[in-house]
Amino acid sequence: MSSLVLLTCGHSHKHRFINFLTTNLTSYSAKLSLNERSVLVFTLNPLTPSKLLSLNILLKSYLPIFSRYISSIFITSSRLSTYDVMINDASLIATNVTIKLSSTSSNLKTKLINDLPQEVKMTSKDNYTHSLTCIETSNEMYYYGLTVKSSMLIKNEDISFEPICRSYHKLSESLSSLNLKNLVALDVGSSPGGWTEYLLSQNVEKVISVDPGNMSEKLDEKRYTHLKMKFEESLPQIKSALGEDKIDILVCDANVNPHQTLVFLKTALQLLNEECIINLTLKLTNGKENLEEFKEEVRGLGFEDLEICWLFSNGRKERNLLIKR
Repeated sequence: MSSLVLLTCGHSHKHRFINFLTTNLTSYSAKLSLNERSVLVFTLNPLTPSKLLSLNILLKSYLPIFSRYISSIFITSSRLSTYDVMINDASLIATNVTIKLSSTSSNLKTKLINDLPQEVKMTSKDNYTHSLTCIETSNEMYYYGLTVKSSMLIKNEDISFEPICRSYHKLSESLSSLNLKNLVALDVGSSPGGWTEYLLSQNVEKVISVDPGNMSEKLDEKRYTHLKMKFEESLPQIKSALGEDKIDILVCDANVNPHQTLVFLKTALQLLNEECIINLTLKLTNGKENLEEFKEEVRGLGFEDLEICWLFSNGRKERNLLIKR
């Protein structure tokens, strides 16, 4: 029997989110639709453990980024049922089943608590064995499903990692497919330390962080060098910290416009290794910047392999520039 996976989704982001999911879910032929309540609906036919696992891994990998998109996740049968059929399902009163209700409607949850047979064991705490998900459609029919707790999709609240700041996710999203181990990195505009934190998590050999602001106390000061000054004042100190090394990874999340970014790149050229990775956030101050023209100017500096994209982690007036040389 086919199953549905439903994710409630912020309306203003839904189209970008759908494009991403339809690109990344092709391995198991999910059909995607969106109802009027901004609930994303996947039909997985059939829902095998391996398909559920692959979807779980995909969402777990991106959920820190998608927290602004996904507000909840539900798994149900794709078969529509009447309310009476749902509440009298024999599987709900099995001796080894303790259920926790999940629904897009608080009113429906209250109604179910009152109407389910007394033999159904329910809890609102974490000691449940199964999740009962109920979704009402516009014609008073219901999707519902009983899912074993251990096989449920990861939820937003399950994420325990708290980065220093949300900007961590920008660099994670952009560079997650690259091996940064043992490379030398320069983080410009580093305060409070989100990008430095990501670089350290990837076991780079050395990080030099440049920003007149303070860095988070969460960071191990022995693992990076903080130059508490503006970049344009820091070149002698950067060279001293580098010694014989050159920069393999240059990242910058400073609040500067594309023109200022270009000036920064020209200055940084002398510090870069012949083969390097550059990741910069472009701040679109008025929304009218000509990014194609900007790309040509960057190519004029000798960088051919470059991409400007709108990361899920970027703000509305931000774009990400990734350069590989």
